[in-house]
Amino acid sequence: MITAIKSLENAGVFAPFSTSAQSLPFRRYNLIYGFNGAGKSTFTRLFASLQFGKMQSKLPESCKFSMVFADGTKLQCPDELETANSGILVFNSDYIERNFHWGEGKAEPVFYIGETQAEAAKKLEKIQDRLPSLQERKTTAEQQLKNAKKELVDFKRETAKSVAQRLHRENRKYEAPQLTKDFEDWTTSDLVELSKDELETAEKLRISESPPPKLTWTELQIPQFSKMLESITELCQKNIGDIVVEELKTHPSMLLWARDGLAYHEEHSLSKCLFCGEGLSEARKSLLRTALNESVKDVLQQIDKYADRLTSLRETFSNVQYSFPLDEQLSSNVRSKYAAARLQLISDIQWGDEIIRKLADYLAKKKVRLSEALELEGLPSPTEAIERTQTIRDRLEDLHAILRAHNSAIDQHADLREQAEISIRKHFVLENEKKFSKLVANNDEAQSRLTNSNGELQTARTEADQLRQQIRTHGPAAQVINKLISNYLGHNEIEVSALEEGYELKRHGKAIVGTPSEGEKTAISISYFLSSVESDGRKLKDSIIIVDDPVSSLDSRALNFACSLLKSRLSQAKQLFILTHNQQCLNEFRKFWKSKFRPISDGEPSASFFFLDVRQPASSDKRQTTLIELPKLLREYDSEYHFLFSQILKFKDSGETYSEYGYMMPNVLRRTLDVFLAFRCPGNTGLIGKFEQLVGQYPSLQRDKLNALERLTQVESHSDNLDDLISFSSMTIEECRNATEALLYMMEEVDPNHSKLLTRLCSK
Repeated sequence: MITAIKSLENAGVFAPFSTSAQSLPFRRYNLIYGFNGAGKSTFTRLFASLQFGKMQSKLPESCKFSMVFADGTKLQCPDELETANSGILVFNSDYIERNFHWGEGKAEPVFYIGETQAEAAKKLEKIQDRLPSLQERKTTAEQQLKNAKKELVDFKRETAKSVAQRLHRENRKYEAPQLTKDFEDWTTSDLVELSKDELETAEKLRISESPPPKLTWTELQIPQFSKMLESITELCQKNIGDIVVEELKTHPSMLLWARDGLAYHEEHSLSKCLFCGEGLSEARKSLLRTALNESVKDVLQQIDKYADRLTSLRETFSNVQYSFPLDEQLSSNVRSKYAAARLQLISDIQWGDEIIRKLADYLAKKKVRLSEALELEGLPSPTEAIERTQTIRDRLEDLHAILRAHNSAIDQHADLREQAEISIRKHFVLENEKKFSKLVANNDEAQSRLTNSNGELQTARTEADQLRQQIRTHGPAAQVINKLISNYLGHNEIEVSALEEGYELKRHGKAIVGTPSEGEKTAISISYFLSSVESDGRKLKDSIIIVDDPVSSLDSRALNFACSLLKSRLSQAKQLFILTHNQQCLNEFRKFWKSKFRPISDGEPSASFFFLDVRQPASSDKRQTTLIELPKLLREYDSEYHFLFSQILKFKDSGETYSEYGYMMPNVLRRTLDVFLAFRCPGNTGLIGKFEQLVGQYPSLQRDKLNALERLTQVESHSDNLDDLISFSSMTIEECRNATEALLYMMEEVDPNHSKLLTRLCSK
């Protein structure tokens, strides 16, 4: 079943709305009441667009709408229309125009299945029984394909968006089509996975629109100090105690003090020791000269020489450590490699610096303890020193190479940025390759399912059409149509007679001359429609029926019969819509479906009553129709009198402000006045005579206050029903307000109790 109209745009007099608006639900039985011109024909053409799978020509070209079915299917016009396999049947003025040629007295054929084609009919029935499930399969496949496409599109869009943020393109976008092309162009062997640091480096390179400056540096060399290590070790371990006097052997730290003292005493020709005051003999001086000879001087000179060389070497190590550029000065493509190499070099240099510091400490100790062989600890072997020195030299060369690569990269910055982009794209293509392939496969499978299900459905429909052509005969339908026409009109004067193609209309057995009356046209067309509902093997229980104004120009007897016939013939339809402007027709169907509108049990209602509410907004010079629930005063009373009076009260309450119903007030006032006076002043004296009669009967009634009603009667012709309520009048709004005030005054003076009760009832 159709559950709702979810959106409507540019549909004639109808006000536009979308899914954001509250949509009233359709049920199995739907009664829609509206005045002439309220949009009933337009409303039925929406359904006819679904029936024929294309927008009806009498709808505006810009019309758009969507309807939702109980199974969740949503059909949109004009983009997603498809037929419901004859499941929707619309009776409206367009139907009559298509099927009847009144001037020629002809009608299109209605095909029934002949008895001689029973076997073909059985096949047709089986196929038609399969069609709903085939249609459901197709609908499911369409939804699956829609879901698969959406999932793929969403994945590509979001992935492309994520990659684009990493690419930092200036004026070029990276979107789903480019991502798709990357997936298609690159095979797995072309792709590469970047580490976190590599991805960050590539992204930083993409960010740098201009390259960093070229760098300059001093290419220092680290000397090999393994020989100096051997020499210092040998020097510190040398024992010179054999040439030292016994006293100085016991006190080796005084060796240099004694040497300097001897030199001072001899220089000043002193015979006594300045420290102890004792005599200083020539023999003692000779002994000291022998002990403090030139070999000690040589050792001291070697110690000083090596100490100076160690100081120079430490300066070299320090210069190497701090002579290189900082990490952030290098281009991003070599920065991380450079940082790692520089840290390793610093570590190696710190090792060398520590060895030099230890050697310097040992030399300082040796200088004050010349007569001792020192124990040296924590020093590398000469072989290890050679290897570590070479390692430092290799580290230096690596850094030099990286710096040269940096400067070279400056000249190739644009190319490197492009290579970084390709690397980033390849990384993310590889990362998402499996999911992309899976989504593409899902999409292909869904497309294949839809192609297969659509092919099966089309094959079944084609076969059904071929079987219908094989078994069709329209002759038997004439009897059904004629019986219905006779019951409608109460006589057998008019009938249809089967021709080779279609029917001929006859009166008293002869071809009709001229055109039938409007009542006869209504009887013929609705009988014809009812006879066609189950033609071509169609089943009523599978059909959605829409009937617009089925009782035009029928007398009361025929109208009652028509309503009863429609109810009895169409009550078993899957879903039924009745649209009418006739109050009596409204009342008949309202009575039929009252229990369905308000079920006795706790179950859901199966009937809905609607009203085509026509208003003229203050912001527009055109009327607009909205589908609303049938007002209580039309739903619960057989006469429109209460509804009309409620409109008068609303107009009165609006005061000087704009009223959306102002355009219809002249007709509403005239119709209400007619009903009231017909009850209070029976007879055909005319409105002026009835005014005079009321003034004579009710002395308190002031005649001059009724002048506005006289103006109303002069402008507005007599109205028998609501058909004219939507037409425009020459009365001004001010004249309508005056007439409203006069009518309410007259009713209160003539029948205050009636006026009071009616006002209370219509104000709820």
